[in-house]
Amino acid sequence: MLSNIIAFYLYKNNYIKEDEIKIYRYGFAILLNSLNQIIVLIIFGFIFEQLLETVVFLFVFIITRRYVGGYHASKKITCIALDIILWMISCGFRTSCKILQIHNAVLFLMIFFSLMVIFIYAPLENPHKRLSYRQISKNKIYGRLTVLVFSIMDVILIIAGLKIYYVFTCTLFLVGILILAGRRKYAKGTNV
Repeated sequence: MLSNIIAFYLYKNNYIKEDEIKIYRYGFAILLNSLNQIIVLIIFGFIFEQLLETVVFLFVFIITRRYVGGYHASKKITCIALDIILWMISCGFRTSCKILQIHNAVLFLMIFFSLMVIFIYAPLENPHKRLSYRQISKNKIYGRLTVLVFSIMDVILIIAGLKIYYVFTCTLFLVGILILAGRRKYAKGTNV
């Protein structure tokens, strides 16, 4: 595994101590997994001519989730599949809105839903990665600020008629759904 090679290289070259190898190996595994998911989505965005939408989805999704948390799959393959499904929903949302003739009022309700869920429930801790009280307080502030800024940007995009707002709206809405799904999962103690 590449994370083992990197951690061992750092140890052999005296960048880290022997007792830090496991920590670095784990950190690099997480980083490489995240990069793989981003690369897969960018490739899909390129193939399906949704590159701008993909970049916006990743930008909003990654930054928001960094601070607010939410549902996390317990297996890598489930995580990748979930990311692809969420990306497909987000990129396909514009077409769905056109077909179903969704009014902008519905989009504003989706933004409001996202704001309320995040302001009430975020940050949502993963039971496998506990946060300190200080980190929870920091993530709460940053999460609220992030979603507030993204929501304001979204409203401006809607008013300006720039169609990329569909991805903003849908991605924020999906983050709200993931917070609710995470609350349900962690309350039940299931390992899906």
